[in-house]
Amino acid sequence: MLRLHGVPLSQPFRSVAWTLLQKRVPFEVSLCVPGSGGKRGSKGEAYLALNPLGTVPLLEDGPIKVVESAAILQYLSSKHGWTDLYPASLSDRARVDAFCHWHHGGTRQLAGGFYAPHVRPDMAEKFGEDGIARAKKSGMDALNTLETAWLAADPFLAGANATLADLIAYEEVAQLAPKFGNVLTYTDSYPKVAAWLERMAALPYHDEAHVALKVMGDLAAPNELPMMKRLGAATKAGMEAIAAANAATAKL
Repeated sequence: MLRLHGVPLSQPFRSVAWTLLQKRVPFEVSLCVPGSGGKRGSKGEAYLALNPLGTVPLLEDGPIKVVESAAILQYLSSKHGWTDLYPASLSDRARVDAFCHWHHGGTRQLAGGFYAPHVRPDMAEKFGEDGIARAKKSGMDALNTLETAWLAADPFLAGANATLADLIAYEEVAQLAPKFGNVLTYTDSYPKVAAWLERMAALPYHDEAHVALKVMGDLAAPNELPMMKRLGAATKAGMEAIAAANAATAKL
């Protein structure tokens, strides 16, 4: 059985877990906390033996180990023939690949500028005000590019249907939306992005894959619960929801 390492509060992890649920492919989740040097951490000795990069997610498929969410989804799509997510046509596939390459310096920057400062104050201190400001600018530039380029003429990032490009990008953008972290609003300034988010949220197993974000709740509002306890509760709920959905898909 496939084994996916990571946590449900990780955007790249969610993109893979959600895809596997949609495709009803059984998988096990091995908890791995990004940045932690503990036994369950991505910088711990045991995990580094599997993935020297120390990043999540990591997919184990028997002896095969794949890192980076885009590469994992490309691997799974190629293995299972998911041409809806990763087109067979070279020209259509190139559009998906182009987004995946752009994503690292584009939509991925939203997390560093708008999400991490709330949930990882240690990272905010490490990067400083200037670093956070640069990430915020890059993130806003990415939203503008989504609105005016990637979603200019099509309902999804690479055409008429959702592909792995959409699954990767959604996690970065949606976690900041009012229904989850409530850090950014999109309806007025980015109507095409807002409409795209709604289309993505209608895909199967969306709610099950995003329980962790619902439990994490509004990041902009005061909360008496310390952040570490919020993270722990959200992680536990997210793991349980994914496990339950995974078990349910196995019976279908």
